[in-house]
Amino acid sequence: MPAGAVWTSAKETAYVDFLVDHVAEAGNGGNFKMAMFQRAVSHLAPLIERGAVKTVKTCQNKWTAFCKINRIIRAIQSVSGWVWDNSTGG
Repeated sequence: MPAGAVWTSAKETAYVDFLVDHVAEAGNGGNFKMAMFQRAVSHLAPLIERGAVKTVKTCQNKWTAFCKINRIIRAIQSVSGWVWDNSTGG
């Protein structure tokens, strides 16, 4: 069985930073087109040390996961008054 894509904190940070740098190219709701995910694959390729090479699909899935986490955090904040700090977490 081939190894799956390994997302370290450094790779996740590089990926999010890349997308933030290109946020103006996102569509409604922060949705990026396939071409942007392909560019992200190329951007992340030099960072691969172990695990499978990132693909457009793995990058899309990771972005979707980040968006879901963000929606959950926002929902909890709006209901409970819970404060989120990007440095320390909840």
